Amino acid sequence: MGDILKEPDVADDEFKVLIDNSVKNTRKEERNKLLSETDKYVLPDFNITTEQLDEIKIYRQNLREFNYNDLFLNFPDAPSFIN
Repeated sequence: MGDILKEPDVADDEFKVLIDNSVKNTRKEERNKLLSETDKYVLPDFNITTEQLDEIKIYRQNLREFNYNDLFLNFPDAPSFIN
């Protein structure tokens, strides 16, 4: 006899959506944390070079534009001067 295909269970689909949304929310929280950790670098009285400021601005923009819904993408790399 051939394999019998099982019709997808609505509960299975709902569970997959919940897991997917949970992962996306976690990645969004990670992205927001990375942004928050770099807030101090763009304050006017924070002592960094113009080049470093440009780097951090580009990094932060890349984080804002990051597609956290794509679960296979890595977050952009932070500038090397960030501890």
